Amino acid sequence: MSCPICSYLKPNGVRCGSPAQHGHNYCYFHTREHRTAMYGARARRRYSTVRFDLPPLDDMNVIQDLLSQVAGALASDTIDYRRASAMLTALRLASFELRNPQEW
Repeated sequence: MSCPICSYLKPNGVRCGSPAQHGHNYCYFHTREHRTAMYGARARRRYSTVRFDLPPLDDMNVIQDLLSQVAGALASDTIDYRRASAMLTALRLASFELRNPQEW
């Protein structure tokens, strides 16, 4: 009877090879490492605040700057995806309105 092995891939592309924990895909060490990484990301997102100074969205340079700020916050995992998605939607609408001005 064979037991499942850890599915963690080392940087050199070789599998870990240790027995996986019951009900998990990873061994004890890699399960703990994965859990610590997930908890750390959640804590950073929960306790850190990212402030965006929102100037009037009337210039494409302003929109480009805010896009880079949102991308940086996503890359550093300091903003949640729902908030980033809402901000990107607002920036997309603003850039569309700047490209296609219409009379009000």
